[in-house]
Amino acid sequence: MEIRAHIVKGRATVYHRGRRYMLPPEVAERGDLEALLARKPAREGPAQARAFLTSFDVIPEAWINVIGDVFSPLIRPGAHFVLLTLAFIAGVFLPVLVDIYGYVPMIKVFDLNKASNIGWAAISGFLGISALLVLHEFGHAAACRSVGVRADGLGVGIYLVMPSFFTKLSLVKLLSRRERIIVYTGGVYFQMLASILLTVAAWLLQERALLSLVHINNFTVLLNLIPVARFDGQKILAEFSDWIEARDPFKLVKIAIVAVTAAYLLFVGRGLWRNIQHLVDGAMHGGLTPSAVFLGGLSCLGLIFFTRSLLKMLKASVSRA
Repeated sequence: MEIRAHIVKGRATVYHRGRRYMLPPEVAERGDLEALLARKPAREGPAQARAFLTSFDVIPEAWINVIGDVFSPLIRPGAHFVLLTLAFIAGVFLPVLVDIYGYVPMIKVFDLNKASNIGWAAISGFLGISALLVLHEFGHAAACRSVGVRADGLGVGIYLVMPSFFTKLSLVKLLSRRERIIVYTGGVYFQMLASILLTVAAWLLQERALLSLVHINNFTVLLNLIPVARFDGQKILAEFSDWIEARDPFKLVKIAIVAVTAAYLLFVGRGLWRNIQHLVDGAMHGGLTPSAVFLGGLSCLGLIFFTRSLLKMLKASVSRA
C-alpha cells in the first residue's frame, strides 16, 4: 500500500490496488485499509440509520453487494458525469414533451367506476413507486462497487413523518471527493434511466399509467436533489464545497433547484387540478362516480402535501443559504 507523504486537510491520500482512498492519518499509518474495506457494519449501524425515528434492514450486506455487482456495469466512473447529465436531461424533458404533444393519449387504464379496480390502481401505483425507490438505492450500491467499496446493506425506516429507503454507506468516507460524488449521484442516475425506459414504453404501449409513474419518479428525483435535510442534494453540494452543511457558496444553486422543482410541480399539479375539477363538476351536476371521488380526493391530498413540502423546503433553502 503506497501512502503519499503529505496530508491535505487532515486526510492522507492512500493508493491501494489502483484506487485512491482518503483516510485519517492514524489509519493510514497503521496500514489497515484491507481490514476497513472488509469489515462488517457496527451493530448500532451508521449515523444515517440512527437519524431515522425507527429503521430495520431489508437487504443484508452480502446481498446488496451482489446486486451492486450486477448493476455496476451501468456506472462508468470515467464518464459518469457526462452520462448523468445526458440521462437527467432526457429523463426530465422527454416525458414532458411526450405529455405536452399528446403522444400518449388520455386513455383509461382501469375502469375506475368499478370499486374493485380502484384498489388495483392504487396498489399498482404504490408498487411501481416503491420499485423505483428501491432502484434508486440499487444505484448507490452499484456506484459503491464501481469505485471499489462495499455497501453495508439496504434498510427502510421512518424519516421525519414518511417511510424512506436508505443504503448504508459507512465506507464512502474512505473515497476521494470525486468518487463520493459518484456514489451519491448513483441513485439519481438509475432513476433517470428508469424514466427514459418507462417513457419509451409508455409511448410504444400507449399506456398513460406508465407516463404518470414517470412524472412521480421525476418529482422524487428533484425533491431529493434539494440540498436540505439529509437528501442526496445536501451531500453532493457538501462535496463541492468545503462546508459540511454546504451553505454560503451555493445560495443561488439552492434557489435554482427549488425553482426547477416548483416549475415541475406546477406541471404535475395541472393533472391533479383536473381531477379535482372532475370531482366538483360531478358533485354539482349529480354525476358523482367512485372514480371522481377517489381521484379527486387523492389529488386534493397530493396538492396539499406537495405544496406544504415545497414551502418548507423553500424556506429552509433560503434561510440556510
